[in-house]
Amino acid sequence: MLRVAFDEQIFLLQQAGGVSRYFVELVAQFDTGRFGVQPKLPFHRVWNQHALDGLPEHQLTAVSPLLAPYPDLLRAAARRRRPSAGVDLVHHTFYHPRFLRDFPGIPKVITIYDLIPELLGERGRFGRDPHMAKRDYLAAADAIILISASAEADMVRIYGQPAAPMHVVHLGVGPEFAAGGARPAGLPADYVLFVGRRGGYKDFATLVRAMEQMAPDYPQLDLVCVGGGPFTPEEGALLAASGLDARTRQCTLPDADMPGAYAHARVFVFPSRYEGFGLPVVEAMAAGAPAVLAQTPALAEVGGDAAAYFPAGDADRLTQVLAELLADGARRDELKTAGRRRAQHFTWAETARRTADVYAEVVAAR
Repeated sequence: MLRVAFDEQIFLLQQAGGVSRYFVELVAQFDTGRFGVQPKLPFHRVWNQHALDGLPEHQLTAVSPLLAPYPDLLRAAARRRRPSAGVDLVHHTFYHPRFLRDFPGIPKVITIYDLIPELLGERGRFGRDPHMAKRDYLAAADAIILISASAEADMVRIYGQPAAPMHVVHLGVGPEFAAGGARPAGLPADYVLFVGRRGGYKDFATLVRAMEQMAPDYPQLDLVCVGGGPFTPEEGALLAASGLDARTRQCTLPDADMPGAYAHARVFVFPSRYEGFGLPVVEAMAAGAPAVLAQTPALAEVGGDAAAYFPAGDADRLTQVLAELLADGARRDELKTAGRRRAQHFTWAETARRTADVYAEVVAAR
């Protein structure tokens, strides 16, 4: 049984999100004992709700809401040295420079999720680039996991070929999404669904412009945004100017309600201009929501022929694709069936199995 430590970086940086969900699901799979990995979490205070809900065996506690997401929490965590005793390997969860000194002499595995700061210039929550030490992590790693072939290509293009071996290991989706569920309370009867953050490269504005063009023909169709926090003043102004403010709602749902939110959507739209993988896409497909995606390398890698596509940022083309789908129930049913079938290729158990294989290779090479 390999003893693998995970640091707390991402659990102090994210309250919710794809990267922290990935590590929670990975640890939960390893906790079953089926993959020859014993996960070790040398910390107990987290800000992340996925970890608090999904890892009860590790007895994690929530930091005070008055402190989170205060950057001093991460800095304080980085000052604590983690000894190497009792650990065969460490899997770092993000790229803070100080965490690289932890577990001296122990093999290191890192995961590259995307190249957003490098390609798009977007910065972190605290005004500094959270990927600032990515190059150092790449140099120190004994193995590099990438969550898509698209992310691998971007990484090599920006940083060059690394010395450590690279492994593409896709993310997964839990069986609860295939089971669907009731429509969550408060959601309308007929809606287009958007999930996650809305700012910057997520390109929520393109979806708003498309919905504005469609509004006269679909007066009963609402826009539901799950997650991402309340609408900003700028988003509120955009919705008001488009006449959609009364037909758009934002809500935060518990993880248990997400399968139902996807399953009851008329269409799921993911207009992001860049992703390393796009976890909501595979969740939507698993739950049977017809998926409409921006035509980008990672989203095409995940969606395959089980989704409809439009050129990223093209509101007119998105309007056309949505109108065609809304008018064609048979086509929506085709996408539902194809999406469910494709989602079966993305499971957290397979993610854990392939990740455990990477760990075993690294330890054997030492």
